[in-house]
Amino acid sequence: GVFMVTAINSFRLDGERGADRRGSGTGGFAYVGEATLPIYDDLNGEAGREKFGLNDLDVEFEVYPFRVSDGEDASCLNLNRAQRPRLMATDEAKLAELAPFSFTKKDSDGEGWSMLSGKSTKDELGVPIIPGIIDQNTATYALQKGLGDVVPYETVSGQSFAVKIVGLLDTSILQGNVVISEKNFIRFFPDAGGYRFFLVDGQSAEVLEPVATHMSRMFGDLGLEMRPAAERLNEFNAVQNTYLSIFSTLGGLGIFLGTVGLAIIVGRNVLERRGQLGVMQAVGFTRGMLARMVLAEHWFLHLFGVFLGFVAAMIAVSPQLSKGAGGLPWGLLGGINGAVLLGGLIFCWLAARLVLRGELLDSIRRE
Repeated sequence: GVFMVTAINSFRLDGERGADRRGSGTGGFAYVGEATLPIYDDLNGEAGREKFGLNDLDVEFEVYPFRVSDGEDASCLNLNRAQRPRLMATDEAKLAELAPFSFTKKDSDGEGWSMLSGKSTKDELGVPIIPGIIDQNTATYALQKGLGDVVPYETVSGQSFAVKIVGLLDTSILQGNVVISEKNFIRFFPDAGGYRFFLVDGQSAEVLEPVATHMSRMFGDLGLEMRPAAERLNEFNAVQNTYLSIFSTLGGLGIFLGTVGLAIIVGRNVLERRGQLGVMQAVGFTRGMLARMVLAEHWFLHLFGVFLGFVAAMIAVSPQLSKGAGGLPWGLLGGINGAVLLGGLIFCWLAARLVLRGELLDSIRRE
């Protein structure tokens, strides 16, 4: 039971954990915004910030805008299988300097986001193939694609092209989208001007909250909604965490039955030794001393069981440990195993106390 609960909860995802790290699912960004209609102004330039009053905010921040094409949501929040996932594009050189998110797999010929700058090729039918990066969960479960596979697309004018997956991202806020270079996006979608997806980089979400509030107010007529990046990531994580909670509950039931079984063993052991314990009481041992003695004889069984299950679980999830200190929910795991350890000791103590409540001296007379 300890092994199952510890191993399963090791994969529980929390967008808040390590959200400020570039390699996390938030990419180190504080806020993410989506607009219904495109925004054409440069929110990093002096003119754009002056026009919308962003210079009045005494906070340093930078906006990373993305061009967006119409398409299907291929994230885990869509129960249907997406045939044509949404395309997004940004300045890959600028993104490569920041190096946000972490790659689980990538093309051996490229390095990070600079892979989007790779040359386009053509297949045997002459269809252009451009490089793209996608979230691993989107590729595996929604599109059933892998590294090197292609996703077919078609422009408004009917021109066919394909996106070759050259990189897979670990769980990220870009889930459900295929990211390509801005140059290739303009090449196939010249009429899709402006930006509809924004990542705001700077300090923490608390510090940048005035910026997000101001942007939502200024671009409210365009349908811009700003949200903390960790909050958006938790929406995607909720699907996986729900499955983990189901199996964790089953494992918790196993632990409960195991600790109750240990308490029954302790109680039976005490019943079989009532004569011995009665003699000890007759020579001066108090009931409390006898209860502590019985508990001391059995506590190591429970302690060793929890320790063995925890160590085995850590070996099983060793790939998750390689992600660093932020890879595991240590607080949650410590709380679960601490509660299991304490609960088992309490069960054993109660069993010993209940059995020792009777008259032990009567057991000596019967013998």
